[in-house]
Amino acid sequence: MKRITYLIIAVIVLIIASYVLYDNVISPSFRRTVIQIDDTTVLVVTDTKIQIEGEPTEELIRTYMNDSIWFYTSENQLEDIKIGDRVKVKAGNVVETSLPPRMDAIEINKLR
Repeated sequence: MKRITYLIIAVIVLIIASYVLYDNVISPSFRRTVIQIDDTTVLVVTDTKIQIEGEPTEELIRTYMNDSIWFYTSENQLEDIKIGDRVKVKAGNVVETSLPPRMDAIEINKLR
C-alpha cells in the first residue's frame, strides 16, 4: 500500500514539474511595450516605461532595434491592443533570425 501511495505522489509531482517546464521554458512569456502594429504582427520592446502616443517614428524604432521582438499573431488577438500598451506575450518556440527577431505569439494579453 505504501508503494502505491509513493508511486501516485511521484506521478503527481512529475506531472506538475512537466507542466511548469513546458509553461515557463518551452513557451516563455514576455512583458513588453507595444511600439508598432502591422496587420497580424506586433513589435514590442523590453522598455516597459517608454511612453508612446500615436505612430512611432523610424528613429524611435531604430533606437529599440536590439531590444525588440516582432510577434506573429492573429487580428482578433490584436483587437484591444494599441501602440503604447504594456502586454504579456506567451511565445512559441521558433525564432526567426532577423533584426529584430520574429516569433509566433500563442497568446497576447494587455496588462493593466
